[in-house]
Amino acid sequence: MKVFIALLFLLSAPFALAGPYGLAEYAADCEKQLGTIPDIRCSEGEEIPIFNSDLGKPITWTNHQGYHTQCDNPSLLRSPFQTWVSGINPCVPHARIGRLKPQAGFPTEWVFFCRRYFNRSRYSNMYDDINLIGHNPVTGATCFFVDHPNRTAPKGAYDPGRHGDRIPPIRSAEGLKYWKSPRQIETQPVVTGGTPLCTDCHDADPWVHSPHVDQVVVNGEPIVPSNPQGKYWIVGAGRGLSHQWKTKHLVSPEASACTTCHRIGNKRGCDTMTNLAAGLDSIPHMTKRFASSPFMPADNGVAEVRVGHRLSKQDLAAVRFINACCRRPGRADCHWEELPR
Repeated sequence: MKVFIALLFLLSAPFALAGPYGLAEYAADCEKQLGTIPDIRCSEGEEIPIFNSDLGKPITWTNHQGYHTQCDNPSLLRSPFQTWVSGINPCVPHARIGRLKPQAGFPTEWVFFCRRYFNRSRYSNMYDDINLIGHNPVTGATCFFVDHPNRTAPKGAYDPGRHGDRIPPIRSAEGLKYWKSPRQIETQPVVTGGTPLCTDCHDADPWVHSPHVDQVVVNGEPIVPSNPQGKYWIVGAGRGLSHQWKTKHLVSPEASACTTCHRIGNKRGCDTMTNLAAGLDSIPHMTKRFASSPFMPADNGVAEVRVGHRLSKQDLAAVRFINACCRRPGRADCHWEELPR
């Protein structure tokens, strides 16, 4: 009996003694697949312009922290309901996005995003939400890093936001506190009504394209990379990250009008994002020009609103089919596959 108990302890010890899959372990796994995680500075990113065609001018400040201001190209970070519940305006100006060059020995594409949820001067270096994505287009390995977003508006000289040029390296002692752990990413939404998982939006591709980000062009190309049919998997999924990080994409022929160009995932991709792209839905703060105007199918791979454009019957039928599969993924004609890796 004693031998049996001792053997049982030895077999279970590695699992019992193993700690949680923390940021340090996740970052180490990411560097094995992607190379050294780069340091970032928000000031080195490109400013995302916010324009209101109803007013005929760019937005440089929002009214009452933006609750009533509209724009042509709002951030599509949240669903229409989440945007309404949270009260955070997707038109707040002066956010920045940056793309870093691949490092020697790794083809990894790194993109950082410094978002603002509250009004600040264009020359302020304070932000409310800082993110970093690394994707190896050869292997498909992908990592998401998210800070602890600020939810409190600045008051006078006091600004509780994040300084965009004082971002600690992820694997430093300070960085392990500054950036969220994988568990925190899984469980802590940015705002009330939000969804915590990165893959809720990035469910079929590491890169999400919209008129908000694709208007930022560097050397003739959108700053956000594009590899719509490439390999894609999340480092740590199934190990320290829950299986929620594993998503599927729709391969039914009825959806081919959309999926010939890019994949459609089984989370926000098959409902909210599809309907926004098709002009069948809009979110609060959209101008009359933007609301109910599609930005897909995209011309030359760039997502931009085309006022007055309407989907063909074939495209519309594909969207309706995608929505139906999203609501009832187990339908016999809805065929889902694991993402390629």
